[in-house]
Amino acid sequence: MDAAIIVAIIALVASVVTAAISIYGQTHAAALQARREAQSTLSRYREPLVAAAYELQSRLFNILRQDFLKKYYLEGDDSQREYAVENTLYLVGQYLGWSEILRRKIQFLDFGEVQETREVSVLQDAIRELFSTDKEAIGRPFMIWRGQQRAIGERMIVSEDGDLLCMGYGLFADRADDDGFWCWFKPLEADIDVVARAPNERLRLLQHALIDLIERLDASGIRFPQRIERA
Repeated sequence: MDAAIIVAIIALVASVVTAAISIYGQTHAAALQARREAQSTLSRYREPLVAAAYELQSRLFNILRQDFLKKYYLEGDDSQREYAVENTLYLVGQYLGWSEILRRKIQFLDFGEVQETREVSVLQDAIRELFSTDKEAIGRPFMIWRGQQRAIGERMIVSEDGDLLCMGYGLFADRADDDGFWCWFKPLEADIDVVARAPNERLRLLQHALIDLIERLDASGIRFPQRIERA
């Protein structure tokens, strides 16, 4: 074979190998960057999400085991009754708000490639399913369709210095007279009257699922007790 042809073949093979190595390097670097961004996003929103999950599960536990609604909704004075309703609805909205913020932040990231973020996503989806299921065995009160969950979460979001946050309880209470805002919570307000008299299975399962999420987000038990009591 002519020497010039051999040289050309060698040069071609070398260029192909170089290009393949370059493409692999770029792809690998992009995957690493995507994983870093996913991990960074979860780390940033871990604290508010786990806090919201903890506060909601605590309220559900108090409803199920401590007669919270019986004491303050059915038997309390007007101020206690108002707080029992508004704050319970706020805790639901707060959790859905932070969940929606996290969903927005990670929707363009390679979220599924990171084991922790994938596990958190699975646990969050289990909570969404418990809210939305219409199985007769767990009752109808506090059933929120997935689209409604997102809509409530969207309405809980406020922007501060260009960042997305969940509104505080004070602002939430101030918006109770805003029909366009409160209409998303109105069905749940009626449900409170029902579960105050007879808590349903949905609340118990939700409390357990929220604890599962907390235990994954706070695996070392730094923020909250390692063993949270289940109703």
